[in-house]
Amino acid sequence: MSAIQLKKNLYSVGVLNPGLRVFDIIMESKYGTSYNAYLITGRKNILIDTVHADYFDEYLHNIESVVDVSKIDALVMNHTEPDHSGSVAKLLALNPKIRVYCTMPAKKNLGAIANRAFECTVVKQGDSLDYGDGRLEFIIAPMLHWPDSMFTWMPEQKVL
Repeated sequence: MSAIQLKKNLYSVGVLNPGLRVFDIIMESKYGTSYNAYLITGRKNILIDTVHADYFDEYLHNIESVVDVSKIDALVMNHTEPDHSGSVAKLLALNPKIRVYCTMPAKKNLGAIANRAFECTVVKQGDSLDYGDGRLEFIIAPMLHWPDSMFTWMPEQKVL
């Protein structure tokens, strides 16, 4: 899978794992799964989520087919389950200037996952991030899947 442009300045940079047969220990997955991650380009280049660590190389290829990883300004982490956060440490090793946006519980988890210092902004309900051509709004949703979960809304693009 390579990067797919979804809208102006919005790309899917996730990867496929067709071999996965059991997801989250209990759910059958006959056809595998996808690790969904996104890239917003503009005055700021922002990643939304990473992928499982085993798929980092393909994830990086997808990102770099659009923009060099050194040009990434920020990473929004919607939650820290390994299929979303597994590549955080490798990504920060390549570009330690990336600022992470996440909830407070996610910051604690990411500290253990990344095992390194990183720039972080803890977001709260209603906070937003201007990326030049629009903004991201954060909707906090604790325990809706994981204790650190949130959604990211792009009101100008009408994308959640």
